[in-house]
Amino acid sequence: MKIPLLLLVFLLTCMACSKRPILPFAEYNVSSMLNDSIWFATGEAVEQTDTLAKPCISHRFDLFIKTDIPYPGFLGKGFIQDSITGCTGECRPSQMLTIFNIPIKKGKFQITRLSRCGLPFTNYLYFWSGYSGGLVRAFFLEDRKAGWVRVKRYDSKTGLVEGRFKGTFADSTGRLARFERGAFQVVVKQRKIVNQ
Repeated sequence: MKIPLLLLVFLLTCMACSKRPILPFAEYNVSSMLNDSIWFATGEAVEQTDTLAKPCISHRFDLFIKTDIPYPGFLGKGFIQDSITGCTGECRPSQMLTIFNIPIKKGKFQITRLSRCGLPFTNYLYFWSGYSGGLVRAFFLEDRKAGWVRVKRYDSKTGLVEGRFKGTFADSTGRLARFERGAFQVVVKQRKIVNQ
């Protein structure tokens, strides 16, 4: 009688310790908590491949995330599509988040340390867009250690990269956008950069 009971306890312990899936919503390849609310989106990862002209972008990718979830005060409510899709197909995005120059290797990286070879723009942006696509509000990383991205797994055969992210962004008025428990699971695509 003791052996089946021990076996049952062992089985339940193993089930409790098993890893939960990286994405809680299988239909979206990016999810997060944004200001304590569920946030889901579609992400695209693009590898930078011009390593001869700019070796500092070697084996790195840019993560572009978009969703059609309305933000507070969104003026396109009367024109928004029938349902919110998280931009899994055709959509007019209302929110976008970009993180540039993420190394394609396991590790945790402070977002402010991800250089873009001295290019004169920030490598972290979250912004709202209007229904016609114009910029409504831009947010930048709150402070130098307020954000990170972690690459948990990369499959070089399929290009699939899995990771997590966290960041607090602020606009010019001090309004905050806090991303917590962010997760992504995207395929890295290659893009050739044309030298001028």
